[in-house]
Amino acid sequence: MLVDHNETSLAPEQRKSPHLPHALAMRKSAWNTLGRHLRLGIVLGVCLASLASCHSPSTEKRYGYLPLWTEAQKRCVAQYPSESLVQGHQGLAVAELEIGRDGAPLRVSVLQAPDAAISRSAQLCAGNWRMKPVEAGGPDIRRGKLYFYFIVLSGKAKVFLANDPADKKSLIALRL
Repeated sequence: MLVDHNETSLAPEQRKSPHLPHALAMRKSAWNTLGRHLRLGIVLGVCLASLASCHSPSTEKRYGYLPLWTEAQKRCVAQYPSESLVQGHQGLAVAELEIGRDGAPLRVSVLQAPDAAISRSAQLCAGNWRMKPVEAGGPDIRRGKLYFYFIVLSGKAKVFLANDPADKKSLIALRL
């Protein structure tokens, strides 16, 4: 372990040593060299990691906002949970799907939701979606997100799916 000593941290008999300036200079030089090598190693590691992630072949296809909607063969409308309605919870729930070659969701995870009940509702709905199967040579796993808006309008619970072009227009009209 290297420790950077200065004159005040040394014992009184060590402070009077004629070799002290030389010894301190050697310690500081060794410390600076180690620091320089460590910084260089970190920078090189980050660069190599970013290059590897950019050039690694991937079989995954990420769907953006609308293509997931157009690939769907079976859609589902989320239900507004009564407990969330009673408590006045509303807002955005984002579900991310990993879709297999057959078009069925392999994994559904809710990235954001106003409460646990709305999270469960979005997860159940997203899990019931089915996409078009992958054609030969297509990706093994596809990913996409569904954006559910759970809103109370004039005392009525409403769930909008922002991926749906018609619901998106309604949300824009409501300025949400």
